[in-house]
Amino acid sequence: MERHMTVNAGNSDSFFSRAQEILNFYNLPSIAEFKEHLPSKIRWKKDINRSIADKCSNLLQKEMEEKSTLKHCDIQILKIHEVHPVWRTLPPITYEVKKANIEARFLTGTYLLQEHIQRFNGNSDEQKCLLCQIEQEDLIHFLLRCPALNEKRQKVFPALKQAIICNIGQNKWQEHFTGNKELLMQVIIDSSKVRENILILNEETSTEIERISRKRCYYLHCGRTLLHKRMAVARQFEAKDPGCKD
Repeated sequence: MERHMTVNAGNSDSFFSRAQEILNFYNLPSIAEFKEHLPSKIRWKKDINRSIADKCSNLLQKEMEEKSTLKHCDIQILKIHEVHPVWRTLPPITYEVKKANIEARFLTGTYLLQEHIQRFNGNSDEQKCLLCQIEQEDLIHFLLRCPALNEKRQKVFPALKQAIICNIGQNKWQEHFTGNKELLMQVIIDSSKVRENILILNEETSTEIERISRKRCYYLHCGRTLLHKRMAVARQFEAKDPGCKD
């Protein structure tokens, strides 16, 4: 091995050069270090798995930082072999999995609202919420403002507010959340992003917030979908019988 390493020292295409390049890429010890101290097979497997996971996690996080759709997601906790709280706190019940699927779409920016539709067709009139026709349908409007969904929203908001107040107190609730729709929206979508630097939430409270937020997102989604279907049926009925307007 010594002879091959010496002969091929300047050959970038040699086996040893390629092996050293791979070791460097994954922040593993050099060939020379392995010559001095060769780890056991079990330790070597653990080191490789950890190094590859760390490297892939770093590359993944750098790529995610460039994705505007992930701006509400705490990308620092998205690592190889680790599960996001949306799924980690999920009970093994089919109904709950359906709820989590909806919340995950908000988390990843893949839930289609009128705001997103307008970006594709360029018609600014289509930014408005079809349910209330008051303002642009973005995440804040859908999750917190749309009057057409108030009934669905009020089913779970008191529980969410109480869970946060029980952990941080009434004064901090007033300080952080009064008039701050952005922060409340962030807590609903991914509370882990504000857990350390803004709100000191314990693990139990975070799990409870996740459970309530999952229910809230699902209720609002179902309410919105049902109202859209009713509007579509009404339009079809009007198209078939224009005289019904009179």
